Amino acid sequence: MKKFIALMTASALILTQTAYAAELSDWAKPGYTAANSAGLVPISMATNKMTGNITREEFCEIVMNMYKMMKGGEIVQGEFPFVDTDNMSVKEAYALGIIDGRTETEFCPSDLITRQEIAKILMRTINAADKEAHLTAEDLEKICSFEDFNESDDWAAADVAKSIKYDILNGVSKTQIAPKGYATREQAVTIISRSINAFADNSVYYQQPEITGIYNGMSVSGDFSVGWDYAPGAMDCTVLVKDDDYNTVQTHTTTGKSVHINTSKMEFNRKYTVIAAARVTNGVTVFSEPVEIYYGTEQGILNNFASLTDKYNRVFPGGVPFETEEDAEYNMTEVTIPVWKLSDSGEKYSSSMNLVVNRNLAGEVINIFNEIYNDAERFPIKDVGGYCWRPTASGTGSLSQHSFGTCIDINYDENYYCYASTGEAITGSFWKPYENPYSIPENGSVVRAFAKYGWKWGGNAWTTYKDYMHFTYLGK
Repeated sequence: MKKFIALMTASALILTQTAYAAELSDWAKPGYTAANSAGLVPISMATNKMTGNITREEFCEIVMNMYKMMKGGEIVQGEFPFVDTDNMSVKEAYALGIIDGRTETEFCPSDLITRQEIAKILMRTINAADKEAHLTAEDLEKICSFEDFNESDDWAAADVAKSIKYDILNGVSKTQIAPKGYATREQAVTIISRSINAFADNSVYYQQPEITGIYNGMSVSGDFSVGWDYAPGAMDCTVLVKDDDYNTVQTHTTTGKSVHINTSKMEFNRKYTVIAAARVTNGVTVFSEPVEIYYGTEQGILNNFASLTDKYNRVFPGGVPFETEEDAEYNMTEVTIPVWKLSDSGEKYSSSMNLVVNRNLAGEVINIFNEIYNDAERFPIKDVGGYCWRPTASGTGSLSQHSFGTCIDINYDENYYCYASTGEAITGSFWKPYENPYSIPENGSVVRAFAKYGWKWGGNAWTTYKDYMHFTYLGK
């Protein structure tokens, strides 16, 4: 497992949390950042859910952005046979021999695209850009480590193999490449970013616009304005407003420097994300850091309103829970968190601990523990547990959520797991907040920090059991 370390000082380092942290999986953020700064992400993709599956037309748009970055030049178009789209990127990709239709006259732009189709299109794009991807017998060992590689169709197998060799197409687990599975938008952006790293000779960087007038965590009770600092040379800017399910509910395009947001089209007491998209040149758009706001009378705690399905898609490849310990291990990472500890004399002192969690929640977990650490309460932590492949403590035989790295236990002996009706302990010894310093107060900094990021606390989430040590992202 790779180690993801939060650097810290004894004085309180707070790691910032952008709104995309909720929309993008942690593993996708570096690829998105690189692709965005290179102007590769099309606005058609950004207006949709990044965790949703990408369409054939959307992938054409991002792959043609990659081609133009790698080679550029005029693309001479001839006869175009498809009657179901007039998308310019599809026309250009067809002219270069990069894409095929589903039939002689239909491209099927809204169809989802498989991973093997992506591999085929990528290798054709790389060839069209005068780059070469080689495959030798020595490469087969890495490729054959995926048990389902042979499920690739004959027309795609060589391209899937090349994509694996150059670390463009990674497995959905240690043993599965899923050639006929669909790809999400965030996966597609990451794949494009890896392709650029592997084959592009030149690098391009565009300055992001910066949103002004609103800030992360801001609460608004009526109409408001959003401004921005333009990226140099920007032709215009489109402001996207997304709801807490990351569906775009408003778009405003202007050549000015601000837009008016009419909240009559927004739901009261709901969280929204605002993004500024600057069109630098035709086909090249660069996006700001998202800003998360709350529309309501009180901000309170900005709960993560993502649906359980969205949460599953975030933490599990394809939204399907891990079936084996090996697959679970592959998706874990170790983080270092700041904590307060108690000396024998009762004095609090700064320290740190390591914790293994689902890699898609790593950044969020660090943010949570930084908030606990920086709170005036300075709650002491003597033990903390995350990932552990095991059945539930209740003895039902089902897998514990700890097996998925999606829950965390804190000070387990002083925050016991018990039957709610009798208080009889299942694990741990007691829960005595305000009496024992290690017991978690109901309205204290620990509960507040986890709740802010949409995690539930076992002390108030269920009626049959109480699990005062337990914080869970999936609510179980």
